[in-house]
Amino acid sequence: MMDYNKMNEIIKRVDGHRKMPDFEDEYNRRVNRSVRGIDTHSLIKTMAELICYSQNARAQQVTDMIDKGYLDMAFNNFNQSGIADLNSQGIIDKYWKYLSPIRFKNKVQRIIDCCEIISDGFPIVDLIEKFPGQIRNMNDINLFWKNFRELQDSMKNVKMPFYQSSTTLLHLLMMLGFDCIKPDTIVMRVAIEELGIVGSEKRENDRIGVVRDIQDYSVNNKIKPSIVDFYLLIEGGQTWARKFVDNEFKSVFY
Repeated sequence: MMDYNKMNEIIKRVDGHRKMPDFEDEYNRRVNRSVRGIDTHSLIKTMAELICYSQNARAQQVTDMIDKGYLDMAFNNFNQSGIADLNSQGIIDKYWKYLSPIRFKNKVQRIIDCCEIISDGFPIVDLIEKFPGQIRNMNDINLFWKNFRELQDSMKNVKMPFYQSSTTLLHLLMMLGFDCIKPDTIVMRVAIEELGIVGSEKRENDRIGVVRDIQDYSVNNKIKPSIVDFYLLIEGGQTWARKFVDNEFKSVFY
């Protein structure tokens, strides 16, 4: 179980080193992120983007690639009418010089596979719409995880690339505005070594347990899980997160 006092201490310590306006902008972006109407097109695009960021791709380079429209260009703007025409080798031959920040060429085929599975009728939107849009109490937390198990089992049944993993699936739900976090290596390290949560970052049940604890902390302290995630990434010394605090802030991990 998370030590709430230690989490409060992390928040207080990070707040003392905020770099404005960058910290405030990211904080507000996370506060304002909420579940909106989920449609197949935007969902496919979000899934593709998260695949691009995976496997230690440099986040800023991937962001620049996406912002310049290269991902949309390579994948026919993720329109369902154009999915059938996608060909991995053709995309690589024509667009790899733009897509190279994703690091691995086999991601192109994995993105196509996701597009085709959903286009062929996999009811992912229906499954995701079962989740509570906001977690306010323990009943909502229990409902979240009941639906998570159903969604993950369905992903495994259709062999959805990347999204059979609990970590990646939670990342997707967080990006869609649901009250959860991505239990990546940084978050797990802080949770285990600083927050007193017993477990291993490699065990799926322990990663899920950390997310549940953070949801519980969030309900009791009236703070969004994505904000807790923000503080944990800064505390853990994640490269991207360092820009939100001044140079005097020192993570215990570096």
